[in-house]
Amino acid sequence: MPLPRLFTRRPRVFARPLRFLSTPSVTPVELHETSQIPGDNATDGAVVILRGILYASPSSHAGRVAKLNGQRLCTKLGRPLARVCAPPQQARIRACKLPLDSAGRADDGHWQDLRNHGASAHTAAMNYSAMVADVMHFIRQRSLFNVCLIGHSMGGKVAISVAFDPTLPVETLSKLVVADIAPAKGSLSAEFKSYIVAMQKIEAAKVSSRKEALAILNEFERDPDVCAFLLTNLVQKPEGGSHFRIPVNLIGAAIEEMGSFPFEPEERQWDGKTLFVKASKSRYGRALRAELDGNVSESYINRHNIPLAEKFFPNMRLETL
Repeated sequence: MPLPRLFTRRPRVFARPLRFLSTPSVTPVELHETSQIPGDNATDGAVVILRGILYASPSSHAGRVAKLNGQRLCTKLGRPLARVCAPPQQARIRACKLPLDSAGRADDGHWQDLRNHGASAHTAAMNYSAMVADVMHFIRQRSLFNVCLIGHSMGGKVAISVAFDPTLPVETLSKLVVADIAPAKGSLSAEFKSYIVAMQKIEAAKVSSRKEALAILNEFERDPDVCAFLLTNLVQKPEGGSHFRIPVNLIGAAIEEMGSFPFEPEERQWDGKTLFVKASKSRYGRALRAELDGNVSESYINRHNIPLAEKFFPNMRLETL
């Protein structure tokens, strides 16, 4: 049964000609997802969640921990989302907090690993135009429409960029939720860059155990929660030893690109219902805020860039959790 229409008109993207996303050389890759869709409605009103940088899909115990941390976000989003979502989509988002089944799936949502993350494809091209192409390819493959698109940190910038894609059909996206990131440029922090260096050093050392990896990581970071988060991607090789399942060297080469943002308010605007979520406390606060903050006044959601977000999204709301 189709979901009730939430708007008297379709959300629109207002755009001036822009180089972003106009390059024909962008080739989408297949994104790994964990999902479970209601049998009576697999396409209308879908909830798509884009994970942040270095987040793991739940193919291991550590990945499940990271996934459950994301599910807590969906739990906390319940009341704020009531202001932008119809009841059926609210129920689907609440369902994302349920414990994973034996196959590692969450109910009623598509949890996406972005390129070079989790079990998705590895590729040297890692920029927002490429990641948008991946998400749009997935949405078209699944014939999804009236999508509620949720993105956290880097995934939030990808979600914003999807909304601004000039090729986006008007019926595709109905709501946008962006957590812990602002639509702004900002160099990544020296702290986060050091995490990538640490992971590269661990990879080069060909460690045989998590203990050895942690010893190297502790040269750069001592916080146990941050270390646990960074090591969610460390997996055992079948032949013995450990390695990162994400291509840390490719991510390291693209790290400056991750702080970019290819739009200006006078060039792009999306008038659909939009929710920005600012997390005031987080178990992994240091790691998450270090992700894409750079200069905190630039990329993290704060009083300096909220007016900028309002220019991009005239129908936005801001919630602090």
